[in-house]
Amino acid sequence: MNKFIRYAFLLCISISLFSCKGEKGDKGDPGDMGNANVKSIIFDVKPSNWQGDSSEYYVFFDVKEINQEIFSNGAVLLYILRNEGSSNQSFNALPYTWVYENAFEYLDYDVFLGKIKISYRMVDNGINTTTLPDETFTFKVVVLTGN
Repeated sequence: MNKFIRYAFLLCISISLFSCKGEKGDKGDPGDMGNANVKSIIFDVKPSNWQGDSSEYYVFFDVKEINQEIFSNGAVLLYILRNEGSSNQSFNALPYTWVYENAFEYLDYDVFLGKIKISYRMVDNGINTTTLPDETFTFKVVVLTGN
C-alpha cells in the first residue's frame, strides 16, 4: 500500500509540474437564454379575511400572473413572513408547520389558474383544535416561468 501511495504522489507532482500550456481556443457558442421571468407579490391576510370553520380556515388570493402557461409549465411558490420586525425576521416556504410541545399549526396552499388557496389548521395532542387566526399573516407569492 505504501508503494501505491508513493507512486500516486509522484504522479500528481509530475502532472502539476509538467502540465502543458498552449494557445487559447476559439470562443464557444453562446448558451441558451436564461430565465429571468420571476415575479413576486407580497400581501397581508387579516383575521377577517379567513373563511371556513373548525376543520379548516382558508383564504383565496387572486394572482393574475398564474396563467395557463405558468400553471402548466412554471412554478408558484409561497412563503410566510415570520418574526416580522425582529432580528430573526425571515420568509419560510409553505407548507409550514409550527410545533409547540404537543400542538401543531399547519399552513399549506393550492395553486389554481389565477389564484391560490391558503389553508390553516391546528392540532393539539392529535385532536383538531383549529380556530380562526387572530393575527395578520404576511405572505410572498413567487411566480416563475418555465422553459
